[in-house]
Amino acid sequence: MHWITELLIWLYNDKNRENWWKFNSVAEQIAKDAVIEGFFDINNLCMGVNTPHIVFNYLDYLLWKDNKRKYADFVFEFRNSVEHWYPQHPSEGTFEMWGQDEVDHFGNLCIIQRSVNSRFSNMAPAAKKSTFGQMIRKGSLKLRLMAEVTSSGTDVNIKWKQDYDRHGQEMIGILKNACGID
Repeated sequence: MHWITELLIWLYNDKNRENWWKFNSVAEQIAKDAVIEGFFDINNLCMGVNTPHIVFNYLDYLLWKDNKRKYADFVFEFRNSVEHWYPQHPSEGTFEMWGQDEVDHFGNLCIIQRSVNSRFSNMAPAAKKSTFGQMIRKGSLKLRLMAEVTSSGTDVNIKWKQDYDRHGQEMIGILKNACGID
């Protein structure tokens, strides 16, 4: 969380509190710089659990900022675990024809609390959605969106395999737009 250190240094250096009105723009710029450096400069959308948490937090912020009314119940809180919506090691009986890059792709990932991650275990997306709906509604906005995209019924895991890339590209597009990347 090097980005937070930068923000704290900025706050500390503003001893007379003359520039507090700049707080949001400074915080946003620090977050943008961290996302660019830790994600886009690496140019790897399949980082799995190594995806910097700031990428997910900044995306949640952007989604919330763009639609505060829809996400009025969203709470920014400490989330410290990257979750694979389609699991890395699926439970028996789950569709298993995913390559590692597909499983680790940004479109299949979100950030959650570690305790939620252990409950999700190796369940398929539809099982997570139906079993843990309340946790999902209190979770990150990217998690909520993945659950919305996940359909129910037969072949749902095959359908998620078709949808994760589109979802990922949409989320990456939001980040790129905010970071000024073409």
